[in-house]
Amino acid sequence: RLFMPNDDYFKIVYQILSYLYESMKAGVEISEEAYSAEMYKIPQTYWDSIIRELIENGYVKGIKVRKYAAGAVFEHLNEAEITSMGVEYLQENKQMKKVYRFLKGIKEIIPGI
Repeated sequence: RLFMPNDDYFKIVYQILSYLYESMKAGVEISEEAYSAEMYKIPQTYWDSIIRELIENGYVKGIKVRKYAAGAVFEHLNEAEITSMGVEYLQENKQMKKVYRFLKGIKEIIPGI
């Protein structure tokens, strides 16, 4: 069985994209806290890198990026939307499918997750 630590890049990407996709389908507002560095218990710089790549690769839109000499600041996180490319990546990427099977397996083993 595949084991992925909580700070694994692909696991976090899968969870962020899944959250945005499920929120879009349900018509519910995005919560910045639901996909923050604190929520994933990862360094802010790691989270920033993941979000930057999701935006640059066209998987997420609606987030404003302000660049400064010391780095970047993300604004309007509650306005994030998954793009059609993000949905396709989520559904077609083999690594994402591995994460999905792993998480689904855990959910079957531990009810209530």
